[in-house]
Amino acid sequence: MLCSTHLLKRIGGFDERFFFYSEDIDLCKRFSEKGGKVYFFPGTSVIHYETANVKKDFWFYFKNLSMGKNQYYQKQYKSGIFLVLILIHSGILLRIPIYLLVGLIKMRSDWIKKSMIYLRLLIVYPQNQFCE
Repeated sequence: MLCSTHLLKRIGGFDERFFFYSEDIDLCKRFSEKGGKVYFFPGTSVIHYETANVKKDFWFYFKNLSMGKNQYYQKQYKSGIFLVLILIHSGILLRIPIYLLVGLIKMRSDWIKKSMIYLRLLIVYPQNQFCE
């Protein structure tokens, strides 16, 4: 991500309410709303060495990735948040039995673990920090 300091200050920098993940998406959206151009190069790859360590703790990684996305939706789509939340929860509810059944049928403990992680995710779903 490259941006001039002047433009970064103009949009207020990163939103510190994001703990992990999606803060870059939020920054690009706000930058675009102020007339800036956002470019995406799909052939480019970046290695986040710290993320590699975080992914070892799958629950921490998955929970914070999901919470970051949910916080982004809560912030950017206030008028349609109810519909977004229904879609998110429906997707989670569908994944729980699917991962569990496939994990049991194929004897894949990683799929069973994912099923349990989705179940936990429903319990710790983040509160909306962006209500004003």
